[in-house]
Amino acid sequence: MKKITILLGCFFCLQYGFSQQASYVDPAAAYLRLLLEKGQEATVQQIGAFKVRGTSYLFGEKLSGNAYQGAEMALNVPVSYNTYNQQVEIYQDNQVKPIVLTPAELDSFKLLSSDKTSFTEDLFFVSSKKVDSNAKKFFLQEISAGKRFSLYKAYKSELAFASDNYIQADLREFTLVYDYYYNDVTKPGLKKLKVNATNMKKEFKDVADISIFANSDEFVINPEKALKKIFAQLNL
Repeated sequence: MKKITILLGCFFCLQYGFSQQASYVDPAAAYLRLLLEKGQEATVQQIGAFKVRGTSYLFGEKLSGNAYQGAEMALNVPVSYNTYNQQVEIYQDNQVKPIVLTPAELDSFKLLSSDKTSFTEDLFFVSSKKVDSNAKKFFLQEISAGKRFSLYKAYKSELAFASDNYIQADLREFTLVYDYYYNDVTKPGLKKLKVNATNMKKEFKDVADISIFANSDEFVINPEKALKKIFAQLNL
């Protein structure tokens, strides 16, 4: 009986470990967490009454990118996306200080992938004003663009208590959160998604049967990948 108990205990530990490994971690959030765990916190900054460590820049500062505003564009220039204040910093002509633009001032921008970046595909962001003029102004990463439905992800940095700090009451660290939104051209406007199987099936029950995707293991392991398949189905 004792041996059986031990074996069952090991089994559940393994199952728990597997489920932990299988849980989806957003690449940008993983980048920030790794940065903090490695102790790369030299850029502590003062925000209000708090000293904040880590970074609010998505995948770090001065990434190669493009920026677009109307007919004007800046190509292959250093671009930094600050997810805390929703501002994009663009460096042109070897400028020391960047041009700082808000979602009200910039149509879109792209972060270009390379063998030096922590992301493997180009990331394209559009101002919410281009999708919904009545929405709060922020940037949206375009995840899937279709003839009727488009899927977006919105990043935002927040200030969180530092888990390893028990002394400094004013110490905080950046944490990265995100939400998914979609747009339906037949019903213009951004709508936030509740990313769970029940809500997804309910949200689109009048458009298509997405049960096979919403109920899949992939929806738990990698929800964004599953969402892409769902929106591909919706756009058929």
